[in-house]
Amino acid sequence: AWGGLTHGLAARFVQVERKPAARLSEADDPLSYGCLSRGPDFTQLLRAHLSAAPVLHEGPRSSFPGVKAAAWSPSGTLLAFAGPAGVTVADVDVEEVARYELTNQAAQQLQWSPKSTYVLAQCVSKNDEPNVQVWRRVAGGSYRSELSFHRPKNERGQDLVQWSPDERLCCRLLSDGTIHLSTELTRPPVELPVSHAQACRFSPSGTRLALFTSDTRDSMRHVVAPAQVLILELDADANVISQATSSVKFGQQAELLWSPSSTALLAHCQTEVDDSGKSYYGSSKLLLISHTGKYSLDLSATEKEASDVPVQAVSWSPTREEFILVQGFQPAKVTCWAWDESAQRCSLSAVLLEKAHRNTICWNPFGSIVCVAGFGNLAGEMDFFGGGIEGHNKLKQLATCEAACTVSAEWAPDGRHLLTAVLAPRMRVDNGLHIWCALTGTKVLELSFDELHEVQWRPHPERLPTSRDSCAEELERILNESGARAVAVPRRTAYRPPGARNESAGTVAQMMRGEASQHRPEVLDQAPKTERWPVRSTDSGSSARLSANHRPNQIHGDKLPCPAKGWQYKDPKGNIQGPFSLQQMQEWNAMAVFKPDLPMRCSPDDRFVAFRELFPHPMIPFTSCPRRPT
Repeated sequence: AWGGLTHGLAARFVQVERKPAARLSEADDPLSYGCLSRGPDFTQLLRAHLSAAPVLHEGPRSSFPGVKAAAWSPSGTLLAFAGPAGVTVADVDVEEVARYELTNQAAQQLQWSPKSTYVLAQCVSKNDEPNVQVWRRVAGGSYRSELSFHRPKNERGQDLVQWSPDERLCCRLLSDGTIHLSTELTRPPVELPVSHAQACRFSPSGTRLALFTSDTRDSMRHVVAPAQVLILELDADANVISQATSSVKFGQQAELLWSPSSTALLAHCQTEVDDSGKSYYGSSKLLLISHTGKYSLDLSATEKEASDVPVQAVSWSPTREEFILVQGFQPAKVTCWAWDESAQRCSLSAVLLEKAHRNTICWNPFGSIVCVAGFGNLAGEMDFFGGGIEGHNKLKQLATCEAACTVSAEWAPDGRHLLTAVLAPRMRVDNGLHIWCALTGTKVLELSFDELHEVQWRPHPERLPTSRDSCAEELERILNESGARAVAVPRRTAYRPPGARNESAGTVAQMMRGEASQHRPEVLDQAPKTERWPVRSTDSGSSARLSANHRPNQIHGDKLPCPAKGWQYKDPKGNIQGPFSLQQMQEWNAMAVFKPDLPMRCSPDDRFVAFRELFPHPMIPFTSCPRRPT
């Protein structure tokens, strides 16, 4: 059930509605998407209504104290919790939420199989006792314990077991570097003839398995045998039909990324120590290998550099045979590459950013928009690029913005909104979540928490009508606009204390220039304090005219809220359009209608100013107080 109360939560730039405890299904509202937030003493279900006027509905505070991990099933109907009290699965897609207590053993990591058939939990154990438990969902919605096995401490985000997308095959990487492959977890596995394996990954087709074996080093930590990437072709009974092998100069661990068609593999190999001494974070190497092994391309080597260029991030489009690469020391270079299966060739298709502080790539589920950002120890700048739709194959920049101190980022199921979060324990202050519109680069929702550990969207099942690219039409309209789309880049300015940020110059500097006295001048007129403007005298020579030194502040500015009506703008021909209501302007802004240089005003008494000046960064258009001209 969505709705209810919350704990330790404050709202900023958001409308918060408290709903009764009655069930409110996402299927009843095609523009609503579920979201889970977790803190030290609460687990919260939220529902974001991402329409023209976004609203966030708070859910009830859960009764799962001390939760250490939470995971949605791929179907989006089941939610698993792990903590000191054990593992619990809640079925949130029924009239009354059903809870299943799987074990009372403390757990710290959870994983679902691709079709939500199995749920795995890594529990706390001593020595070599089995610490991974597997349950299978059976008829009636209950769970049956299938098996348990031992696995050393696992890195967060690393799968405990690998499945093919259809769950027809599964493989398990053991601590000694061997790999067990089988058609069912409970059936006797086949041990693959490899050693020192560090990573494995099934292809999207489920018929190929990529493996990475680390390099061999002597007592001085020098490489004596290269690392290898193996691509195995499998049949329905987990038998190996063919094998392709490619050598890598070095590598102790690797990230294996398949193309959507399963015909090419990116192997991002890394070492803990850079032998050249150029990088504190170790060295990296990136190879593209065809599934047959006949074609390979070293993307780390460049003509200008004598040694390999470090790879900051790389990611395939989820729908097309292209990937984005962030490469080089900061500021890094962001490029787009295309893979042609028929020609067996990979080539550079575009340079998106020549020099930028970026280390993160996030594609939306439909491959139509990608966010290239600099998170972690970088400033949090984000660039949104759109394309990959009919008539617009190449990516074009849509907007840019900044999400400082971001720890995690995830696309909403609608493909047009990105959620970023500042999480503990990495960040002890300013914890919260932020939702951005990718088409305009504006922040549409923001919530602050005292302490926030995790935020994740509820998976969007294919059965819901909103499982489609809802921003495709708007994206096509933006890309079809004549001329280059102007992108407002925040201008960097010198630091000013909060009390002086709305002033034209510093108070101390004004006093030194003799432009302001050390004491605030008293207002001579005894006008009521509620009256903002002086009354103009009909007699030009009347002594009632206020002196310039004693005239009240005439900046419309930052303390007047957005008027409910009276909004006007000038079209490209110079004609004045309007007046319009605030609600109409909010809806148009959500559709990315207004360009940054569009002349606009919020009252017939004001003069027209550029849209970017009326709502400068980081203000939220038509939500923050407009900066009206004097």
